[in-house]
Amino acid sequence: MKALIAGSVVLAALSGAAWAQVATPTPIDCDAVRCQVQSMIDACAANARNHGKCVSCIAHATKDPSIPKQCRGKIVRCAARSTCGKPSAETCQTTSAGSCGTDGTCSQGTLADGLTTCTQDSDCVVTHCHVEQAFPKNVTPVPGQDKCTLQGSTPGTGTCCAACPTAP
Repeated sequence: MKALIAGSVVLAALSGAAWAQVATPTPIDCDAVRCQVQSMIDACAANARNHGKCVSCIAHATKDPSIPKQCRGKIVRCAARSTCGKPSAETCQTTSAGSCGTDGTCSQGTLADGLTTCTQDSDCVVTHCHVEQAFPKNVTPVPGQDKCTLQGSTPGTGTCCAACPTAP
């Protein structure tokens, strides 16, 4: 009788474990979700008095049930790394050489456009982006004389997060 009960317990445990296995969900592309709600982000940017208000507006807007919970923080972090609510700021993208491994792959950075393998560190590109004041206070802006351009970097507006595809 003890063997029958023990066997039943083992069988129940095994069948329960098999029943508990759930298919792995498909990962959600939070950059795509952010791009889908870009109009909401733009509305916050247009109505914000400053950067903090803009980020706060986006944080509140991401509580919409149509936005997956796992994407909310990523969307807010993109807003925090943006020019939203900072009228005199710009994004500044700098690049530097990465590291080429002995196997022809980049151990730091990504391959430069058009390359399939690397042979030297300069074939690997490391990109950094940050938000900064474009011009010092009380200075009349002159095209091409912004802080980022003068540093030899590429200025922009918006966010340091991945760019959304443009509509055709």
